[in-house]
Amino acid sequence: MTPDTVLEILAEAKKLAQRYRALTGKPLGITGEVAEYEAARILGVTLLPARQTGYDATETRDGGVRRLQIKGLNAAPSVPFMYACVYIKRVSRPVSGRPGLTARTRRLPS
Repeated sequence: MTPDTVLEILAEAKKLAQRYRALTGKPLGITGEVAEYEAARILGVTLLPARQTGYDATETRDGGVRRLQIKGLNAAPSVPFMYACVYIKRVSRPVSGRPGLTARTRRLPS
């Protein structure tokens, strides 16, 4: 399956999710999957297989590998787009034992 095919499927799924929400007032439940794929594509990171404990993707940066946790946020029903927030978890932990976190948020295309 090519990236173009995946984008076509996601475009159809987003339209279906918008119609579903307009009819029922409830989200369809695909926000996380769409956010993961779109965030990985936009940020150029490596998406991992489903069900990894604690992280969804990795990126190599500054000579090290960072684990990324991707969260999708579907805005109010009247807003036709979603956001993906990518939490960047350091692979190594500081002496205090608390991981350093930063976040990047992007508006995803409808």
